[in-house]
Amino acid sequence: MGAGLTIGIPAYNERDNIEAAVREARDTGLRTGLDFEILVVDDASRDGTGDVLQRLAPEIPELRIVRHPENRGIVAAFHSLYTHTRRDLLFMNAADHQWKMDEVFPMLEALQRDRLDLVVGRRVDKQYTLYRKIISHGFRIFTETLFGVRAAEAGDVYLN
Repeated sequence: MGAGLTIGIPAYNERDNIEAAVREARDTGLRTGLDFEILVVDDASRDGTGDVLQRLAPEIPELRIVRHPENRGIVAAFHSLYTHTRRDLLFMNAADHQWKMDEVFPMLEALQRDRLDLVVGRRVDKQYTLYRKIISHGFRIFTETLFGVRAAEAGDVYLN
């Protein structure tokens, strides 16, 4: 892996969102001043997401696309992001604009300032359904298991 940043975007049937997400990722990547790539995992979308990505690829040289031949789900998309990244840092963000791409800046700052190995963003002021809480808890366990770390509660970097 090389120094720099991968902005990873898992996508499944995101035709209406993917172009804006990729363009926002590129703008954000350029503003970091780091060598960066945009890695999109198309999880066998059936709505034309892949066509939009193919159209963007010649225009956005930082864009790389990984396609799953069949829909494997979000965990497999995350796995593909982790295994196909070519940079030391990976910032994952959803194609549907749940988070702004520039949320990467406080995370990069925390990495540098506190000499951290991992920063996981989370919302602190949003009310979640029981289903979403279960999914979020599962993702936290997945992340802790994958990286062999325990997520800290105190000293978290809180994003707006």
